Amino acid sequence: MSDVQQALAQLDFHARMEYVPIDAGINDSVLDAINRAEDASLHGDLVALEVAMLELSTLHGAENYLKAPGRSLHFAIEHQHAEAVTFLLSRKVKIVEEHIKIATYTQNTEILEILLTYGWAINSKMVVSDYNLTLWFLDHGADPNTVCDLDLTPLSVAVQSAPMDVIKLLFSRGGSISFGQLLHYAARRDMQDQDEVVQLILDKKPPINNVMYQGLECYFLQRAFGLGTPLHEAVERGKLDIARILLDYGANPLIRDSLGKTARDRAMKLQTEVRDAMIELLDSYAAFASDESPQFTDDRRATGWG
Repeated sequence: MSDVQQALAQLDFHARMEYVPIDAGINDSVLDAINRAEDASLHGDLVALEVAMLELSTLHGAENYLKAPGRSLHFAIEHQHAEAVTFLLSRKVKIVEEHIKIATYTQNTEILEILLTYGWAINSKMVVSDYNLTLWFLDHGADPNTVCDLDLTPLSVAVQSAPMDVIKLLFSRGGSISFGQLLHYAARRDMQDQDEVVQLILDKKPPINNVMYQGLECYFLQRAFGLGTPLHEAVERGKLDIARILLDYGANPLIRDSLGKTARDRAMKLQTEVRDAMIELLDSYAAFASDESPQFTDDRRATGWG
């Protein structure tokens, strides 16, 4: 896997290929024109690209490829040939998700501006790993609360893996704890400042005892995977310090996930040393916790068990 592909995998929320597949029975002349368009896009040869696209427009059987001439736009963006990108888009070549991810990875704002000009809806994707590029997205109208079908927002990704300055920037530009399951994702963070990020989220008073996707339609699509509270997330990953912080803020260790498991049940699967310390911690708080108040996962309609 190339460096670009690896980077794209990190940026992708729900990857899908949208290129028109090349038919095995394609006319040789059409295939040759597509290959030349791809090569010209790769090398930034605008004249050759214009010739190839003009020829493609005249060939019988090429209609389906005029808006997706192979990977021409992909190559032009990846190799940062702005004139080739502009030309292809002016010929109505379709912008797809992978194009946005590649442009974002290269951090070329000139090409991002071109994509905006030709109809890219900026809230469909937003990078969160680089401060200056995130600022560019926000200045061009990106919404830090844009959600996908699984309630994932730019802030969700940020609290799990972006630098603190990016997280604070997103909050300063309207980011909200009402979207994106932020405390759950912060509990998954594997960086030295994890406790600071969790504390930042807690200071905004999120619902600390909600299970993942609680009250959302996507809960019912994902409940078979064992959706728990932020405490479940921290315990499962052996994050003793984070579990303690959550418990100090009122996390209830007796709440069951969508499979009927408590945080203690998840702790039982940890390595011995961490497991023993985690169970001792959970038990010390469980003695003062209440299992009597109704919880979302008490309802069989929400869990399928019980």
